[in-house]
Amino acid sequence: MNQLRLLVSIAGLAAISSAQSGSIAPDVRTDLLKGLRVPLHTVPAGESGTPELWAGGTDFKASFAAGVTFLPRPAAPTDRASPWRWDTTTIRVAGKDQSLALREDAVIIDAFHCEIVLAPGVRERYEVLPHGLEQTFVLTMPLTGDVEIVGSVSGAYTADERAPMHADIRFRSDDGRSAMTFGAATAIDADGRRLPLETGWRDGRLSIRVPSDWLARASFPVVVDPLLAPVTLSTASAPVTGMTVERDLSRSTANVAVALSRTFASTDDDVFMILCDDGFAAPRVVFSRITLASETEPDLAVVLPADRFVVAWGRSTGVASSEQVWLHAHALGATGFDSTASQLPSPQGGRQRRAAVGGADYARSAVGVALILREVEPANTTGETNATSIWGTLWTPATGAMTHLEIAAASQQDTMYPAVSRSHDNHTWMVAWQRLATFGARRQTVIARHVGIDGSLNGGGFFTDRETLAEHKMRPKLDGRNGRYLISFGTVGAAAGSLPPTDDVAEMLWVQRFDWPYASSVPTRTHPSTRIATASGGRFMRTGDVAMDVTTSSHWAVTHSIDSPLGRYVTLSVVGYRGLERDRHVLGFDGAWPSATTFDQAGRRFLVAFAQQPLGTANHGVVGRVWQYPTQSAPVGYGNRCGTATISAGESPWRIGAEFPYVRLSTAGASRPAALLLSREAADLPLDPYGFTGCRLLVDLAPTAFVTSLGTSTSASGSAVLEFPLPETLSAFDLCFQWIHANASAPGGIQTSDATRVEIR
Repeated sequence: MNQLRLLVSIAGLAAISSAQSGSIAPDVRTDLLKGLRVPLHTVPAGESGTPELWAGGTDFKASFAAGVTFLPRPAAPTDRASPWRWDTTTIRVAGKDQSLALREDAVIIDAFHCEIVLAPGVRERYEVLPHGLEQTFVLTMPLTGDVEIVGSVSGAYTADERAPMHADIRFRSDDGRSAMTFGAATAIDADGRRLPLETGWRDGRLSIRVPSDWLARASFPVVVDPLLAPVTLSTASAPVTGMTVERDLSRSTANVAVALSRTFASTDDDVFMILCDDGFAAPRVVFSRITLASETEPDLAVVLPADRFVVAWGRSTGVASSEQVWLHAHALGATGFDSTASQLPSPQGGRQRRAAVGGADYARSAVGVALILREVEPANTTGETNATSIWGTLWTPATGAMTHLEIAAASQQDTMYPAVSRSHDNHTWMVAWQRLATFGARRQTVIARHVGIDGSLNGGGFFTDRETLAEHKMRPKLDGRNGRYLISFGTVGAAAGSLPPTDDVAEMLWVQRFDWPYASSVPTRTHPSTRIATASGGRFMRTGDVAMDVTTSSHWAVTHSIDSPLGRYVTLSVVGYRGLERDRHVLGFDGAWPSATTFDQAGRRFLVAFAQQPLGTANHGVVGRVWQYPTQSAPVGYGNRCGTATISAGESPWRIGAEFPYVRLSTAGASRPAALLLSREAADLPLDPYGFTGCRLLVDLAPTAFVTSLGTSTSASGSAVLEFPLPETLSAFDLCFQWIHANASAPGGIQTSDATRVEIR
């Protein structure tokens, strides 16, 4: 009753108050892929049969053994990558071939340099740059006579034959859709003297000659340095195909991690983990998989008790049965590159894909276990079947222990797109997935349920309030803890007997709030679902991500993207405790799917990452942005009390959309009637003339300012609390509060507390 009166009164105030929303931090727009450079790292044996050394940049990647395989990014993501291979075949000194019998595979010198020893006094080195490879040949000791370096070039590239000259050689792929250059070579001695060199190309051989007369005057070592670089032939993009973001609350630097996958070529995606400082500052690549396989759709969680970020992603080598999920555990705060990874065991030998990771991000005392969800297809099948199940694995990174459990069986249903809350609460995670019954009406729906940290599956399932409508629901995302959750999902209309789309592109996006304590077998409260976006004229919308504000337990950030003929952009919505929007921001009209968000508990703000392709540019960048609440002050006390009772306002500051702000009365005496006065303005009126000696009225009771009074009584300890849920539809305003309470021994039988002023934003 009192709460209802309060909401009605506050709603009236909101109509005459000024609106104030949160904001995207100005000029905080960091492209996390700008100047991308992946350090040299070894891919262990077992993934490709033998260990491989890989590195990469913005538009290329390369592997190293006795030579180098250079892969420029093709002109379109649907094209296959065309390798250009170099092997040094001959080192000729004064017309005599030197033995290469001692040549070994490349070894790492440091993060961006490797070396191949070719012959006594001759070494082949590579430096990984953002835009290509710097190939150098180092003559470490004086050599008498002309020195000629000859290498064989193979792969799907050709160039026009030519006599030796000092100029670039441009190679084009057989289909003419990608290109790279072997740069004009220059010799540089130890004193910095330079000599342009002639490079020839004939019969699949490149030759570089260093003349003897220059070598006779040179100071050693001498370096010969052509540059291998991709050539941009078009503005086709390298799409980002998956993304997630998390923050390590235990650190103030190297604490924001973004995991993403990006298409390099047809059936060839690469996974990256980028570690940043707060606000996406100082990004650096700390993990990557850039092999010839398709490594895609990573998910990421913090497992704080294990001191690890956990990344899971899908991997396929193109063989029908090769789809599997891989894991990487990265030490929190570790800024060095770590290439270790392992394959997640497959239950029943089936194929695995679309991983989702739940962690423990809030306390080192929590249970240090992660939950890895994924789709599992039956063994000996190919493609997307109608018998996909959802499995989970409880993984303890500290010990490697794993426990596998089936979350949703495939019996008479097809289950896809698993999602999980980003952290357990020392009891459970909430998980969700989409389900298509293989009989009856065959409408696709979304389901959520608890999964305990002990592997228990609690209760039945949560279904949205749209369960009976003629529509297909798709790709759920959710977050929450301590029994409070929000789920987002897309919908498309479902005509009688129609099957859902085979992709995850929707017509509308919805969210729904529900409460489900882990000890309950069913949800204890649900709010109506709310439509937060519609893509007019077709299916153009994709769900993004959901993150909970764990300081209020009442707000969630929800991202989605629209890619339609009218525009391509990413939107962030911030919703309150009923699942209604309190803020909406378009994050740029050059945005594209995917998008991700997480909550920064230290800064009390949401971090947002999304793919971006500015018009006329070749690549999708990955942009980091920051959403912050409106600036507001904490509750401020003022005035004097008569007696011992005091006032305090809890949950600071008071956010519009929060469910749990409260005003407390303390030390007022046991079991006494009390009332809380609310006004828009402060006052300071002595009450002595009315018989309440020493007391003062500290809120304005004038009709233009006064809101209401709420009655209650104190507890046995002399306290009272009234909660003030703040609906999302409110605008910004201030409120002043003061308690009055009965005290038979006081003059007039009444005493007053001090007062507090609260900003509501």
